[in-house]
Amino acid sequence: MGDYVTVSVDVPVNVRGDVQEQFSELQRTNKHFTVLCQQNGGCMGCCGHDFLSKEKINEAIRMNTAEFAETRPNTTQEYVRFRDRNAASDLRHGVCRNLVKLEEGIGCPLHPARHKGEDLREGHCDIHYLCDTAKAFATWDVTKQDEFLQFIAARKLDNITYSILMDSGGLWNEFRLKRRGALQGMR
Repeated sequence: MGDYVTVSVDVPVNVRGDVQEQFSELQRTNKHFTVLCQQNGGCMGCCGHDFLSKEKINEAIRMNTAEFAETRPNTTQEYVRFRDRNAASDLRHGVCRNLVKLEEGIGCPLHPARHKGEDLREGHCDIHYLCDTAKAFATWDVTKQDEFLQFIAARKLDNITYSILMDSGGLWNEFRLKRRGALQGMR
């Protein structure tokens, strides 16, 4: 078996395409989703707390993926059994035990995009979590949002580094400093 698990996806999710073509202005952010979650192969900032290191995150994902591959769930009940094998608070190196490596990247096999809209994370995960960066992004006009999306794309980060920087506010702070410097240069 390879180093990823193949899982069918009921709703097509293109995580590497052009954001402007994928999402209308109204779809960019709502109370528990933001287009930022789909950048750089997907953000996993909401899938854990107190991340120890990139190496420990990768180790946790490898172990989670092995458990997922071993169980090979097909039905809703099997996915729920996989989900409930550990308490939600029982994180591995700060990472949710349901975060696995899938064919298209790191992700959650319980996500509604994989189950015809049914969210198997409910009752287990904080599905309404948005990091402070995403909350700020939701208040910006489309021009500033586009600038931030281009800023992210230019960084060419892997999704774990991206996730850590999104959840910690590191990218937001760097963007603000860069933007502030550019605005001051225009004066």
